[in-house]
Order: sequence, then C-alpha cells, then structure tokens
Amino acid sequence: MERSTTWAPGDVPAEQPPIFDIVADADGNPVLLPVDSPWEEGAESPTTPVKDLPEEEVVTTRVFRFFEDHEDHEQQWEQQLRNVNTGSILWLLVHLLPKMHTRDGAKYGKWFTVHAVRARASSFWSGCYHAADEGRSHAKTFGATPAVSTLVTGKRLPTGYFWYVHPAARQESKAQDVEFADVHDEEHLDRCGWQHVERAGPIHGDAFLEEWRRQGSPMDERSLQTVLDQVLAKVESSLAATSPKN
Repeated sequence: MERSTTWAPGDVPAEQPPIFDIVADADGNPVLLPVDSPWEEGAESPTTPVKDLPEEEVVTTRVFRFFEDHEDHEQQWEQQLRNVNTGSILWLLVHLLPKMHTRDGAKYGKWFTVHAVRARASSFWSGCYHAADEGRSHAKTFGATPAVSTLVTGKRLPTGYFWYVHPAARQESKAQDVEFADVHDEEHLDRCGWQHVERAGPIHGDAFLEEWRRQGSPMDERSLQTVLDQVLAKVESSLAATSPKN
C-alpha cells in the first residue's frame, strides 16, 4: 500500500497516537519531545526519557531522510525507507550547515523528506545501528546510534543527534526476484522492529535554512520544530494551490 500524502503537525488523524521527535538530553540519552503539543513561549518543553518507558512500548517518531536529486524521492526505498538510514530533527540542521557534519555541508544532498515511523522504545537505546547504502543494508532490526555531538571542526554540540537504520523484511518467495514485505503492516514492526506510517516532502534544504535564519538561527530542537512547522505549512499551502479544483 502506498502512503504518499503530505502531512504537517496538526494534520494527523485523531485516531493516530501522538508523534514525537527524538532529542538528546545533557547526558546523551534519547528523550521524546512532542511534535504537536502546545505550550507557552518560555515554558519548559514537556519531555519523556525513552528509558522511562517499558521496553516493548511502541512510540511514533519523526525521522529525516536526505538525498541528492529531486527524482530520487520516487524510488521505493526512499518513499518507504527500505534499507536506508535517517536521522533525528537536529540532524536536519547539522547535515545542512557547513562546518558541522562536513566542512561544506549537505554531504548527502539538500533534498529531504520527513517520515513518521513506529518503533519500540528499546530500539532507541539498544545500539543496533548499521550503515545502509541506497536500499541495501545488513541490519536485521531497527536501531539507533548513541547521541552524536562532535562536529567536523572538533567542537561539540550541547546535546547531540541520532542516526537510525530501517531494514526491510523479505517475504518468503521462490521467485528469482525476491519480494519485500509491506513496511506499513503491523507485521513489519514484529519482523524488523519498525513500521512506516507517513511521509512529507520532498523539501529543499534551502527552504528550511531560509526559515531557520528568519527565526533567528536557533539550535534547540523545540525551536527547530517551529521552523519545520512553518516549512511544512508552506508545502501544504503550495500543494493546495496547485491541486485540481472540483
């Protein structure tokens, strides 16, 4: 089943569970930061340490995927995160800016998509991470890195970001061309530790950086959520303006 509808915070159907961004605390531990939770400016962001949750509890989180060419988003592995790597919301900024992940920035391209996935709480601190290569991975289950805080310059971020791996299960088949299981099914959560929910984009990184600078170039994840809210809202508005009228 194809899931290609663009969504923005607040547009998720009411029957779906809340969506979180994974951020790191001062000790590098993964913490849940709500995506669609109102609070007053200046108030402390409501967060939940992932290790406070039961290991088998399933949470829905956002992950971010970069690629070089706009046409790449039409590839199945990009649309459904089949055997690829993604990152947390701080990775979105760290990857795009120069002298952070790399000296020139945007090593893996400036186009990105935003995905919602379901995974068990234990996956975010189990350390089962593997690098993937455009739809190929040796990983057996969804996993995350420890918090990455060191920049290419040798400086350190106050907290850190995370990378993830999304293995895709193979179906039992005698055919020469092996089929893959549906990443949207609950079964995929049991077999590979994650389930694809939705995606938004593609979005060009320059649009994100433009809005980020307009809002004062913040580095904290709550402010990055606000930046992304505005970018996604503009994407929604653009799609609505170009959609055929009944």
